[in-house]
Amino acid sequence: MAKANEFLTVDEAAAYALVKRRTIYNWLHQGLPSYKLGRRRIDPDDLDEFISKKKQNILI
Repeated sequence: MAKANEFLTVDEAAAYALVKRRTIYNWLHQGLPSYKLGRRRIDPDDLDEFISKKKQNILI
């Protein structure tokens, strides 16, 4: 798990993943882990793992 200052906001996660903000919220509803640290925060490692799993599902 990342340190508190290494977590991404929803906007930062969207920029990091090159997707729209709405996509991040959809992914959160689909099981992307997040933490409530004032505002919703996402560990970049969790985001990378989630994206990797999404890609594997598309390729199957």
